Amino acid sequence: MLSSLEFATLLEYCPKGNSPNAELSKRVCGALKNGIPKTTINASRHIKNIPILTDFFNEDAVLIPIPRSSLITEGTLWPTKVIAEELVKNGIGQEISTCLKRVTPVAKSSFQNGADNRPSVQNHYDSLEVEPIMITSTSIILIDDILTLGRTALACASVLSERFPDIEIKMFGMMRTRSFRDNDILIQPQVGKMRYSNYSGKVQMPD
Repeated sequence: MLSSLEFATLLEYCPKGNSPNAELSKRVCGALKNGIPKTTINASRHIKNIPILTDFFNEDAVLIPIPRSSLITEGTLWPTKVIAEELVKNGIGQEISTCLKRVTPVAKSSFQNGADNRPSVQNHYDSLEVEPIMITSTSIILIDDILTLGRTALACASVLSERFPDIEIKMFGMMRTRSFRDNDILIQPQVGKMRYSNYSGKVQMPD
């Protein structure tokens, strides 16, 4: 498993907040989960005006959407793929690859009570595989809708790093969950690094 993964996020999601922007974050989250392109189009405009995020996205980056917890069949909504498609359309990233697949389903994290009941990094890792394709870019950026504990992202990056050991791998999430930090802010760009502990099997996220 990778020991660390660089990530970036644009928005804060405050599911337990009551401020106007916390309430708005809940609606934006719902729009992202439902694959509404307009939300990503609007977000893309902000990304282009934020230097730390434009620097994060290499010009030749291949965007790889993180798979859903369930298996994807024809006609299934794939929200992170919608996000990746709209980002590329708006000049963020070079192309999309759907080479990362979920081969066995895992429990949906949002349906679980408490972090300890959510799938572990190892659970996610064991459920994933990478199709045998060639990537010539020097950069892969995983695309997620909501970054919470970092377990899915760390597992996805670890699987990809085994297939593409010479390519830089990072992760971008449109929103980051900040349940208990309702400071009435929605747009809160952040770049950081999550770290994985082999001892505990957990991911440590920066504040």
